[in-house]
Amino acid sequence: MAFLKRPEVWVLLLLSLAGIGYVLWSDRAHDAALDGPTSESSETSGESAAPVPSKRFSLPRRWVAREDDAHLVVTVRLSLSQTIPETLTADEETVRLVTSDGASVPRLFLPFDPPPRLGGSENSAIDLRFWLPESQLSEGLWLEWGPDRLPVKQEGITPDWIGSLTPGTEVAVDGPEWQRQS
Repeated sequence: MAFLKRPEVWVLLLLSLAGIGYVLWSDRAHDAALDGPTSESSETSGESAAPVPSKRFSLPRRWVAREDDAHLVVTVRLSLSQTIPETLTADEETVRLVTSDGASVPRLFLPFDPPPRLGGSENSAIDLRFWLPESQLSEGLWLEWGPDRLPVKQEGITPDWIGSLTPGTEVAVDGPEWQRQS
């Protein structure tokens, strides 16, 4: 066991243990966030199906891209409507894309991208990407950030041009009606 006398082996072992501990701790925090709000917080939130006009945010642009035969990637540009004093982090627990029946649409996972941040200036904008199954395409889509709820797509609209998209094609759409921009 002469290799245990070498200091670099001990450093590597300690770094490995620290990495394993971090992964296990962050996974537990992620699981707790996925469990959803407690009954107390859902009673006070007063969920409603009607949109709440946002004074802080606006959705100036949306894109739809075909990923494969069963999924679309929906990219939503979110911008500030007014100047705010703090920087806002748009992590998965804070910002959600939900369907009209309340199901959450998963975010597109990019391994090394940090959570997008909105700065305090009025012209600050971020792009949020979501992984939308085509089975949920006819449902309405809403972007929720705290009390703000913004319409992304109107319920019952399934554009006919979606079927003609080939994988890797991106289309800009306008408004909750998803009118294709030329």
